[in-house]
Amino acid sequence: MVLLGATMNVQAAGVLLEFDDPRQEQRYEDLLEEIRCLVCQNQSLADSNASLAQDLRLEVHEQMVAGKSNEEIIDFLVSRYSEFVLYRPLFNYRTLLLWLGPLLLFICAAMFVFRVVKSRKSSDLPEQVINPSDRERLDQLYRQAKEE
Repeated sequence: MVLLGATMNVQAAGVLLEFDDPRQEQRYEDLLEEIRCLVCQNQSLADSNASLAQDLRLEVHEQMVAGKSNEEIIDFLVSRYSEFVLYRPLFNYRTLLLWLGPLLLFICAAMFVFRVVKSRKSSDLPEQVINPSDRERLDQLYRQAKEE
């Protein structure tokens, strides 16, 4: 089933792309899954049928046949189309909020919930003052319970 899906993705480009070995074809398919279609924006390059996606698939294929590594191909696409072309943007100062934002939001929400719960516990229970005679009686009952 996977091989059938991979074959369909290669044929979707409109041109049957040939590879030297199955590992190179699998590398091609994996790389296409990491690259976003610039037209569809919510589909990978492998899933898109847009004409720009077809051109980019052909470009990726040509660079792979030329012997370029995945990093070189991704660097080329990022330099040409910006980091938006990547489904998983690089971790750098420009994408810091993108990567750490959910964690910061979770921490802020947890602190808020903690404070609300803490304030409700302390305000719901009125402070009880036990007079000395009651305290002495409780201590006596406690000692008796321990002895038995």
